[in-house]
Amino acid sequence: MFRRASIPWLLAHELKLVWRSLGSKKTGSQKKRRLRIPPWLVAVIVIALISAAFIPAAISLRDVEIVASPLLVVIIDLALALILSLMLSQTVVSAVDAFYQRGDLDLLLSSPLSPTRILVVRALAIAVNPAMVFAALVTPFLLPAAFLGHPELLAAYGVVVAISLTATAGGLALAIVLFRLIGPRRTRTVAQILAAFVGAIFVIAAQVPNIMAGDDREAFWTERIYEILDVETLPTVVQWPAEAVLGEPLPLLVILGLSIALFVIVALWVGRHFATDAAAANSAAPAARKRPAKTTARFGAGVVSATVAKEARLLIRDPGLISQVLLRVIYLFPLAVFIFTSGDTLSGFAGAMAAGSIALLAGQLAGSIAWITLSAEDSPELLASAPVPIRRFWNAKLAVTLVPSALLVVPASVALAIFAPVAGILGLVGGAAAAISAALINLWLQKQTKRAEFRKSWSSSFAASVLELATSAGWAAAVGLAVAGSIYALAPFAIALGVLAFSYRSEASIQARLTGQEG
Repeated sequence: MFRRASIPWLLAHELKLVWRSLGSKKTGSQKKRRLRIPPWLVAVIVIALISAAFIPAAISLRDVEIVASPLLVVIIDLALALILSLMLSQTVVSAVDAFYQRGDLDLLLSSPLSPTRILVVRALAIAVNPAMVFAALVTPFLLPAAFLGHPELLAAYGVVVAISLTATAGGLALAIVLFRLIGPRRTRTVAQILAAFVGAIFVIAAQVPNIMAGDDREAFWTERIYEILDVETLPTVVQWPAEAVLGEPLPLLVILGLSIALFVIVALWVGRHFATDAAAANSAAPAARKRPAKTTARFGAGVVSATVAKEARLLIRDPGLISQVLLRVIYLFPLAVFIFTSGDTLSGFAGAMAAGSIALLAGQLAGSIAWITLSAEDSPELLASAPVPIRRFWNAKLAVTLVPSALLVVPASVALAIFAPVAGILGLVGGAAAAISAALINLWLQKQTKRAEFRKSWSSSFAASVLELATSAGWAAAVGLAVAGSIYALAPFAIALGVLAFSYRSEASIQARLTGQEG
C-alpha cells in the first residue's frame, strides 16, 4: 500500500507492533489456541452501544444552537486541560519506552534509512496512540450529535489531534532532558514517577479553589459562576480552544498549525541529538549495578520470611510499581483536602464519599500489587519443586501485597475518624475488605506472565481485572451507604461477597490453570 521506507510505511509498521502487543496474550503452555475477539472489535462494539444510548440526547439538542458562551468556554477549556495532562503523563513514559527500552533502535539506526526519519516516525507513533484512545472516548458523545444536527462538532477530533501532538512534544522533550540530567538507568524510573504526578496534577489543582472557599463552598462557586457569566468576552487564548472544538475554522486551523509546528521542531531536535544519547545508553547498559561481593551469606530464614523479603525487595526495585503506588498516594491528597476542609459535614454525604473512596483506592492498589507478586513470578518451576506446600509461598506473597494498602488505608481512615468516627471505622473496615478481596481474586485467577510485562495491563487476566473492580466498587458502595445510614448498603455488600464467592478456586484448580491443564 505504501512505498517501502516511506514515512507512512514506517508508521504503519509501528502501529502494527502496538496492535500486536495489544492482541497477544501468551500463556504458559500455548498448547491450546482459543478463539478470541480482537481488541479493536470489542472497542467498536462498546463505542457503538454507548453511542446508541446518547442518540435521544442528540435528538433533543438537534435544534439547539450551541453558542460559545463564557461559561461553556471555561467548561470546555477545563476538559481540554484534563485531557492534555492525561496525555502528557502517558507520552512521557511512552517516549522513554520507545527510545530507550524497546531495544530495536540499534538495528534501525544501522539501516540505510535516515535516523531522523526513523525517530520522527517513532514520535508520530507515540502521538497516534493517545489520539486514538481519546478520540474513541469522545466518539459516543460527538457522533450522534454531529450526524443529528451539529456536524461542526466533528472539529473536536482535530483538537484531540492537536492536544496529542502537543503532549507528545512535551513528553519527548522531558525524556531527553531527563536522560541528560540523570543518565539512562534512572530515566525510566523518574519518568514513571513524573507521569504519575502529571496525571494527577489536574485533580490536585482542582482542590485549590475548595481550599480557598473555606466552609461556604456553595456560595464561593456561585459567585465564580456569576463572575464568568458577567464577562462579555474572554481573552483569545482562553476563547479559541473552545471555539475550535465548536467548529470555528480560524481557531481550529491556528491551534492545529501551532501544535504541528511544535511537534515537528521537537521531533527534529530529538532526531539530531538522539544518536549520541542512544550510544551513551548502550555503553551504560553493561555496567549495571556492580556491587561489592559479600563475604558471608545468611541462611536459615523460614520460607515465609524469605519469600516476604524477596518480594518486598523486588517491589521496591520496580519503577512501574513505584508509579502505581505514588499515583494512589497523590490521589489521596485531594481526598485529604476534602476531609480536612469539610468539617462537621463529614457526618453525612461527604463522610460517605470519603469512606467509599478509601475502600475503592485500597482495592485498586492491592489488585495492582497482587498481580505482580502472584502472577509475575519468574521462577515458578523453582517454587513448584520446593519441598514446601505452594500455599505457604502464596500466603507470603499476599502478606507483601497488603502492606502498601495498609499504609494507605490506615492514615486516611484515622484522619477521617477525627471528624467522623463512624465513617473512619467503616472506611478502615471497607478498605481492608476491598484490599483482601482484590488480593484473593488475583490469587485464585492468577496466570503465569513474565515480570517484565507488568506494565502491560492487558497481560493480566481480563476476568480477574473485571471481578477485582466489581468487588472494590461493591465494598466502596456498601461503605458509603452504611455511613449514610441506608439499608441499601446490604445490596452492594451482597454483590461483593457474591463476586468473591464466584471467583473462588481451589488450590488444585489454580495449579491446573498455571500449568495449562485447565479444561
